[in-house]
Amino acid sequence: MKTKTVDWQQLEGYVERLAEKIEKEMGDKIPGVFGLPRGGLVPAVMLSHKLDVPLLLAPCEGCVVVDDIADTGISLKHYADKGFKIAVIWYKPRSSVKPDFYAVKDARSKLGGSWIVFPWETPPTSVK
Repeated sequence: MKTKTVDWQQLEGYVERLAEKIEKEMGDKIPGVFGLPRGGLVPAVMLSHKLDVPLLLAPCEGCVVVDDIADTGISLKHYADKGFKIAVIWYKPRSSVKPDFYAVKDARSKLGGSWIVFPWETPPTSVK
């Protein structure tokens, strides 16, 4: 399987794209964003700043649930079944959950696609 590494600059562009899609559909009716632990926390913080809404400690009615990737859909299914809007950076169409908002759709995912490595998952470069 091929590996695709996303750097911080790319991530900022993806978050900007995601924020625009969310604002276009939801306007100012967003009470906040909730990031799934680990992968969803960083993009949720970034989205909360871009959208100027609170980062929530727990999901609430009308909020957007954020994760880094919809790959299998297992981590998102619970929230989708409860009617929450789902936003992800990377969407693989093989996922059992189709997110309401995504920045990138991995066209090759039906064939396995790429293993996505986000910047918070890579070891930091040496500090001088």
